[in-house]
Amino acid sequence: MKSKIILKVTSLALTLAILITAFPVIALAEQAENTQQERELYASKNSFIDYDSQNVDVPYFNKYQTNNAGYWNYDNINISKENGFMSYSYSLFNVNATNDLNIDLSLRFDSDSSDILNEAKETDLITNTYTVTENREYYKTSDNLRAEDKDEIIVHENETNLYSWQTIDQNEKIYKEIYGVSYYYYRHISIGANASNVTSEAFNNFYDSRYNLGAGWSLNLPAIELIGTTKYFHTPNGNKYKINSQNKLEGYYLNDIIVNNAENNEFTVNSIQAKYRIINIDGSKDYFDEEGKYIGTSDKIGNKIKITYYSSGLIDSILEPSGRYLKFTYENDENIRTVTG
Repeated sequence: MKSKIILKVTSLALTLAILITAFPVIALAEQAENTQQERELYASKNSFIDYDSQNVDVPYFNKYQTNNAGYWNYDNINISKENGFMSYSYSLFNVNATNDLNIDLSLRFDSDSSDILNEAKETDLITNTYTVTENREYYKTSDNLRAEDKDEIIVHENETNLYSWQTIDQNEKIYKEIYGVSYYYYRHISIGANASNVTSEAFNNFYDSRYNLGAGWSLNLPAIELIGTTKYFHTPNGNKYKINSQNKLEGYYLNDIIVNNAENNEFTVNSIQAKYRIINIDGSKDYFDEEGKYIGTSDKIGNKIKITYYSSGLIDSILEPSGRYLKFTYENDENIRTVTG
């Protein structure tokens, strides 16, 4: 039997709005209070200090760099006790395939992925410089009267060391002779930050460019994100880990996966060869093309799930070993209109 699900972004947003409206706020507040008492969570200086968790790295807060302290669960909704981020999942299809190599396709929403700040590239690639504006306020030494005609505004671009500017005594008199007349001035310093490696592309974050489901929405498929020479592994449940030069996942402490390059012709879909692979503890392998798109999985006896893509980079179909498949169609070649299987 053919099944169909309509996936319109407007409908998804309405569904989420209904869920949020019906959310048991009172129960959440009570549970939050109980958790605070149980874990000795105290409020101090407008921030929460939890003695069981790691410190948050301010200002570049990233959920992938902090310790998860557990979640509140309400049906398909999870809220992190650590950072307050909400995630929501909804199962679309579960197709039983050969040797438990199943297609379990779900829709997922992550509140942090919908934030407009995702227009910035990865935080560890952002570099900051500073513009320091030095306002010099002049006085005549002989009578201490203001000499506004001598005032200066000096702008120092691309400063990287702020310590020397931050430690300036703005009450210090600095003497200067101008055309034989003695003056002194005070320095008033203001500092502005400039971020580089920031983009404002048509798609404002990775999930938008990969699935185009709307801000914060994605499918529960693995992926590798490439930013310059840096790679990041996105797990199906929405976690994200930087792949370092030793092919290790930074901040991932289990030994149940191996990250490396795929061998030549090891896994091919429609003449697209796998470039990267993730080897799981059960012997299955997830494969990704040179752009990091997930192109399929093979189990330890050779059964394969294959993912095909349109030329736009959006998913075309998901094919399971027996020949059954899920087909994606799009509205105006962008928004998912239907998924049929």
